[in-house]
Amino acid sequence: MRILFLLIALAGVALGIVYPAVIDTMTGSEIGRFRVYERSGFTKATAVLAEADAPVRAILEMTTSGVYTMPSAAAHLTLTATIGGKTVLAERVVFVSQQPPKDVPSEQNLVAAAGTIDPVTPGPHLFVAALGDVDSLPMKSVDLVLRRNAQLPDERAQPIGYMLIAIGVIGFILSLSRRGGGKPDEPPKPRWGREAAGGQ
Repeated sequence: MRILFLLIALAGVALGIVYPAVIDTMTGSEIGRFRVYERSGFTKATAVLAEADAPVRAILEMTTSGVYTMPSAAAHLTLTATIGGKTVLAERVVFVSQQPPKDVPSEQNLVAAAGTIDPVTPGPHLFVAALGDVDSLPMKSVDLVLRRNAQLPDERAQPIGYMLIAIGVIGFILSLSRRGGGKPDEPPKPRWGREAAGGQ
């Protein structure tokens, strides 16, 4: 049973965490790549989008100095997009921290989805990236990647995935406690009659 519950939890991770991340960052064809941060600071980027590009997925790729543990429960960056003064995208971007490896590299690369534009108003879009809820990050560079005709993840996948994770973890813990529990061994009952006499 423990293996079954473990498989259920792993299926939940795949459905609730891995699947949305893959859909958010890897589907569609690339429109362009724009450098929006270097050592000198943030810079704006302009991309001409067409109506047929929708949905357009924005992705931020960050390179940091060394392996840095991103602050939890905080928006690390923000990204906004406007066309003709109208805001069509305003996203708080959160990067997932990586566990430091044994041999710490000189830099690490982090990727995060930064929102979707759908529908798309044809014309030049102005993209502006900035720091979010943190004072500073050890950033070396940040690139904005735009992908056209990106797929949208099934909204049912994440809740079902989290539910499977909970079922798997709870079932696994209960299976451990059941195996370790049970009534204590009862002392052997006294023997009477010939069996008792023969044993003396």
